[in-house]
Parts: sequence; C-alpha cells; structure tokens
Amino acid sequence: MARATLGDGAQRVQPLSRVSLALQALGALAAKVVGAVFGARSPSPSVVLPVSIMDEEVEKVASVTFRHRVAFLASGSRVHFLDSGGGSEAPAVMLLHGFPDCYLTWREQVAALHSAGFRLLLPSLRGYGRSYAPSATAEYSKDAVVGDLLGLLDALDIPQLACLAGHDWGGAVAYNVASDAPQRIAKLAILNAPHGVALGHLLRTSGDQRRRSWYMLFFQLPLLPELLLSAKRYEAIRRMLNTTVGVPVSPAVVDKYVASFETSGIRGPLNYYRASARGLWRMTLTPMPRPTLVVWGDGDPYLRPELARPPAALVPNARVVRVRDGGHWVQATSATETNAALLALLTK
Repeated sequence: MARATLGDGAQRVQPLSRVSLALQALGALAAKVVGAVFGARSPSPSVVLPVSIMDEEVEKVASVTFRHRVAFLASGSRVHFLDSGGGSEAPAVMLLHGFPDCYLTWREQVAALHSAGFRLLLPSLRGYGRSYAPSATAEYSKDAVVGDLLGLLDALDIPQLACLAGHDWGGAVAYNVASDAPQRIAKLAILNAPHGVALGHLLRTSGDQRRRSWYMLFFQLPLLPELLLSAKRYEAIRRMLNTTVGVPVSPAVVDKYVASFETSGIRGPLNYYRASARGLWRMTLTPMPRPTLVVWGDGDPYLRPELARPPAALVPNARVVRVRDGGHWVQATSATETNAALLALLTK
C-alpha cells in the first residue's frame, strides 16, 4: 500500500566522519541517561493480565463527573483514560490531546458534549500521565500509538465511535486512526492539526513554515529538551499554560498538568517528534470519506493558515471552520465557536 512521510524525498548519504561517529555514540549514551532519568517511572504493564480495565478515582471536569480508568491491553500496553459513562446506549466520542498537554485541554468542551447525550472518553496518549510511557523512540511509532487507541476501543467493546476528535498531535493521531481503521469512526474532528501530507509538502516548500516549526528540529537533540522542559518542576510547562495558550488557566489546572508530567516524564511526549523524523509516522494513503470537521484558529503562531484544509483526494468530505481570532489552542481561545462547530457535526 502506498505511503507518504513528512519530508519524503531521497537524499544522498555521505560517509560518516570520525567526528560524526563520535557524536552519534555520545548521543546514544545520552539517550540511555535520558531514558533512566526522564523516561517511564511506572512498572511494566506485562505483569497485569491482558485486556482488563481497572477503575480508579472520580474527577469532575467542568460540570461533568468522570471516572479515571486504566485499560491493560493484550499488546502489553496500558492506556489511562477518563470515562463519563452512559453505558453502551450512549454514542461515544473520543477526545485526543496534543503536546505538551493532557485530558484537561478539553475542559471547555466536555459539558456541552455531555449535555448533548454523548459518552466522553479522554485518553492520555502513550507517554503521558498514567499511560504506558516507554523510553525508546521506536515505541512511539504511528502503529504503536494508533494500536493503543484501537485496543482501548476493543477493551471497551465499542465497534465504532460517533466521533474521534483531536487537537495538535492528537489531531495527527486522529487522522491516522481514520486512515488506518475508518470503520471504527463515524465522524472526524480536527482542531489546529495539519494533515501529514500537507505539512510535509509545506515544510519542503515554505521557509516561513520551517521557521514556525523550529522546535521540531530542537526536539531531535538528546537530553537538552528534557532538561529544559522539566527544570524547576516543569516551569516551562507552567509558563506555556499561563502565556502561550491565550486564555487564563487556573492554578489548579496547571498543577494537574505538572502532576501528569511528573508521573510520566517528558521524554515520551518528545519522542513523537523524534519518531516522526525517523519515518515512523508514514501515513496510509487511503481516502477517508467520513464527514470531517476542521476547526482552525487563524492566529496559530506555529502553523500557516493554509494547513487547515487536508488534501481533497485523501479527505474528500472535509469542512473547515476558521476562527479569525482563535489561537493554536482554539478549543480554549474560542470555546463557544469550537463547541458550536462540534455539536453541528455530531447532531446532524
């Protein structure tokens, strides 16, 4: 089956110099140190019987009461998620967070969606919070991350989601679930996340987009990104939440973000970028005909506005809702517009 990758294109491989070899060896050693210090801190899920679900504490997000649950999958992976309940009768909507984020990124949406009668599932992606957080970059391939979510649906006996929604990296994951297993979703919603084919093309052709994406290159370095992001109890994450998101974030929410990263470490989230650069997120070039909504904040400093529209040949049934004053976290900066667009998709 044909596949595409971010930045496809053959490149001539030059012989490695002694300096290059030494730098690679140093990088490998640093990666081992990073894995020990910043990698997964929880025990291996293989000690738990496969395909089981453990119920944990209750948490109220906005006005909705969720149960924290952990699914132990046959693959040996583990997925932590919040479940609003409602049983098999309620159509299920799964909401995927991005980087560096957690389930609370959807705090402005859950009340509206729950009131409309939907069962809400808010997973922590692989590498985040209480979900499986291995240290190796190869463990963050598209197949591994998508496999976690399909395994979760199997564990919950949900043959098809009413909608899969994702923001940022969660949107990239959602596009891949839709391409690889279109029968598992009825509708798709994407918030400020480019389709991989469109992003790959623009990174090759647009100097402005390459400048906006500088951090992707920085995250390829060993050790340094982990050190900077985790310093002073994740001060960089606190600063992002208080300045970059675009709306005030309560101290209680900030503390929960930090607690999530203190549980998992930061290496797993960074490994999504590293795995992508190694070609481990090649998209399946299969047209995805499901109704698709893209909500796009045009004030996004990281992504050019033309990235909102996915390739028509691959996502032929897409509708783009642009929010002129919305930022990258459009679900926070423009919650009213985002909720109205999501409900219009879900209820028609």
